[in-house]
Amino acid sequence: KLWIMPCKIARVISNLLHNAIQYSPVSGTIELIIEENKQKHHVQFIVRDEGEGIAYSDQLRIFERFFRTDPSRSSQSGGSGLGLSIAQSLIEMHKGEIGVRDRSDGKQGSEFWFTLPVTAAKK
Repeated sequence: KLWIMPCKIARVISNLLHNAIQYSPVSGTIELIIEENKQKHHVQFIVRDEGEGIAYSDQLRIFERFFRTDPSRSSQSGGSGLGLSIAQSLIEMHKGEIGVRDRSDGKQGSEFWFTLPVTAAKK
């Protein structure tokens, strides 16, 4: 079973999708992938975009409060630089993990992912 606070996880997914839409080309594709890993006892959520991608050095810092990959974008996006930090806090509250990586299929873009633990069903 997956035990979550739905409004908190919805906020994480909404934030990741909003960022993917904001930084992808208008004609780009955004995917939301949900996979269960029974061996690791977790469910993984992946938001995959076709944006410019994120430099590895920025991937290491992207969940820091107020961090922006390109400060000149702050006026364009209107964001506060807190969304990913809040998402990280919400996932950690659920005993999960969150991260970012280059697309696993080799195409241009990024994958933001998070995992949530699965517990055994009570009989």
